Order: sequence, then C-alpha cells, then structure tokens
Amino acid sequence: MSIRYFSWVLLLLAGVVTFSGCELVPPPTGNTSDGSKASSAPGNPENAGSELTKFMEIAQRSIKEWDVPTASLLATQMARSGPKGADPLLDQLANPATKSEVKVLITMVMVPLVSPEMVPRLVAMTQPGQNEDTRGCATQLLGMVTIPDAVKRTRELLHDPDLRVQFAAVYCLMRDNDDEAINLAVELWKRPELNLNQRVSLVQVVPVARAAAMTPICREAAVDLKMDANTRVHAMEVLVKAGSEDAIATLKQCAENDPEPRIREYVKAGLASLAVKKPDAAPAVPAETAAPAEPAAPSAPAASAEPAPPSA
Repeated sequence: MSIRYFSWVLLLLAGVVTFSGCELVPPPTGNTSDGSKASSAPGNPENAGSELTKFMEIAQRSIKEWDVPTASLLATQMARSGPKGADPLLDQLANPATKSEVKVLITMVMVPLVSPEMVPRLVAMTQPGQNEDTRGCATQLLGMVTIPDAVKRTRELLHDPDLRVQFAAVYCLMRDNDDEAINLAVELWKRPELNLNQRVSLVQVVPVARAAAMTPICREAAVDLKMDANTRVHAMEVLVKAGSEDAIATLKQCAENDPEPRIREYVKAGLASLAVKKPDAAPAVPAETAAPAEPAAPSAPAASAEPAPPSA
C-alpha cells in the first residue's frame, strides 16, 4: 500500500475511531479471506441485497476483525451492478443511526469507486445539520472527485467550523497544491486538538514544491519520534528542499539523534548536498569558467512497512 493511500486511511480514521492492525488493500482478484473466489465481473442487481447484508456483517465486527478485501469486493460488485448500485452504501452513510465505524468502512472501500454521479448526494451529506460523522466521511469522498461542483463544495468546507470536516477538505486540496489549503494547513497544525493520526496524514501530503511554506510543520514532524519513519523522512525531504537556516538546524538535529541509522545517513547526505550548493565564503566563479553541475539530491531511504502508531 502506498504511503499516500495509507495516509488517507489515517485521515479517515482520525477523530472517528482508534485504529490499529488493519491495512486497506485494493479489491482482490484472487481468493478472499474465506477461501471463496474473488471476481472483478460486474455485480448482479438481484444480488445487491445479499451483498449489502454480507458487507454489513463485516462492518459490525470489531475493527481488528474487519475483512477489508472482502468488503472492498462486495462494494465493487454493488457499484458495478448499475448506475445506482452503490446507493445502499450511500444510504447507510447518510443515515444518522449508522454507527461511526460502519461509516468509516464504507468510506474506505468507496475511495476507488466514488464517481461524479455521486456528487449531488455527497454535497447534500456535507450540509449543516447533517450527522457529524456523515459530514466528515462525505467530505473525504467528495474531495476525491475533480468535477467543478465537487471542488467548489470542498473549497467551501475549508472554513467549516467542524474540525474533521475542515481537516478533510484541507487534506484533499493540499494534494493538488492548492494555495488556500496550504496556508490553512499551517494554521491547523497549531491547533492542540489535532491528533497524531491527523498530523501524520497532513505531513505525508505536504508538497515538496511548497517547502518554504511547509517548513514550520516539517521541522516539528522531522524530530517527532511518535511519527513513523516514512513520515519523518518525507518531512526531512521537504526541509532539504527548503534549505533555509532553520531547516538546516533541524536536519542537523536529525542527523545526530534520529534512532534509525538509514535515516541519519540520508540526512547527512542531504546536508552535504546543501553545503555544496551554499558553501561558506564561496569564491567568485570567473565568468569564463563553466559552473559545475549541481549534485543530485540524495535518494530517500527505502520505505518502512511500519505504520504510524494510532493516537490515544
């Protein structure tokens, strides 16, 4: 699972439930966990009721017992059964009586299935007065769609008074390097009620191209050992790109104190590249002398499979 996709799962679960020990994977094409053969063929509308029943049985289990591959397969079959095939899942998402954990699983498996046709329903679910879990999950799905109506509503939700809704909107638009979302991310980071999973999610989608604006966030994340190694490395990558004095000061701290040798070596290589680019008291280069090629930035160390720890 990609670091970005995992960060999306952390975002989804942040503020709704405490999450541990489960990975979201794409719908399977082999055997499901109960040994039955998975199929990517379109679902049969006549089977929609039984597929929803099976899905809800999985969703009612404890989170550690969720069979996410089978739930993903069932949702895919429902969505492919016709234009309104996913409506039973959206009905559950809109229902204020549906448990928070069920809405989380629905949103997780709907990420690859959300379509422009669902936008009117998702927009309606984000309106004031709707159930708070429904609003948060709907915002996360709405932010995955790029048609104008979806983007417009997601942009409006950047200033929503509900932290989860606002955070989901900021996260989704940050991935697209949106100026307003970038600025709001810095403000959100200062809020003490932002939990660890939300902070991890935020750091993992920081655009390297916006290193200067994101330096305050990444300086904190790079030295926060409660964050997983992948997240810390991305924060360090942003700091290398920034190359400012405060970024370099944090990188030096990481080079000395990070508990993982591979990360310390990565940071040292980054600092060395910055030293070449910005030497102290560098002599002037004669006009007739061609400048040497800039050294390439160091490659990030291999990604760690260990996910970030959940928030308390």
